[in-house]
Amino acid sequence: MKKGTINNIRIENFKNVSGCVDYVDDDIVMISDTNQLPYFKEIVRLECMLFAYCTEGTALLEINNKPYLLEAGTSIVLLPTVLVYCPPTERPGRLQLLGFSTRFLSNMGELRKRSIETGYYLYNNPILHAEDDWESYSVFELYQQLIRARLESKHHPCRKQIIHHLMSALFCEIITKINEFIPKQKTKEKKEDISQSTYIFRRFMDKVMSDDGTHRSVAYYADQLCYSPKYLSTIVKEVCGKSPLGIINEHAMKLIKHELKHSELSMKEIADRFDFSNPSFFGKFVKAHLGMSPQEYRNATEEE
Repeated sequence: MKKGTINNIRIENFKNVSGCVDYVDDDIVMISDTNQLPYFKEIVRLECMLFAYCTEGTALLEINNKPYLLEAGTSIVLLPTVLVYCPPTERPGRLQLLGFSTRFLSNMGELRKRSIETGYYLYNNPILHAEDDWESYSVFELYQQLIRARLESKHHPCRKQIIHHLMSALFCEIITKINEFIPKQKTKEKKEDISQSTYIFRRFMDKVMSDDGTHRSVAYYADQLCYSPKYLSTIVKEVCGKSPLGIINEHAMKLIKHELKHSELSMKEIADRFDFSNPSFFGKFVKAHLGMSPQEYRNATEEE
């Protein structure tokens, strides 16, 4: 695997792939076998949302430097901003892939607002196991049959529009089914308050996940969103049960761990990259979250 800059993957990148891509345009992609893809053989950052389903064998994926093993009948949801890497194996499993652009997600409107908690849950729990049974319902098979039937009609005048409508409906079905398996948190707030809270939380998460890890204070994001740090902390805690500082630090550490594991930068260069005042503060920050120094973490990952 190459070391250096992380490449961003968007839906349009799949237009350059031949052989395994069943359909791709600016907003959606369908792939029957990801083993033929040139991507994911080195770490990439997603600028789209992907649903991968393991049809046979087993597949190992690293998501934000954390390994996940997919077995036949198991699905994984990859959200925008996550880091993805598929380590080489002797017998890689076969994955089918559905992908949606960030523009497609934005156009889902009210569904996107209602799915903030879903997104945060999936960010921390991307695997959907076979026993959850959401993938096996006949309705998903019907959608696939309809989509593939229309894919074969290459000269249909409304082919693209029909595929998009079917994919939008399938996306709604998938999100709805996923929601059935997410633990529901009891709340006493009024419906309109929850809507406002989740909207603020979504804006906070968008800001954090698009940051390069150099901003690590609640005050910074509160100022960006035009709220007080105390109010933002209250809202974030209400929606997801975590403190905003904890979420900010998790994101920063995800990027720092990548640099320590996969780059050849010195500790001072990494400290400068993440805007620490000096390597000593950088070392203290890393040790507080990993229980070891940056160099110890790098050495440990090199031995794996």
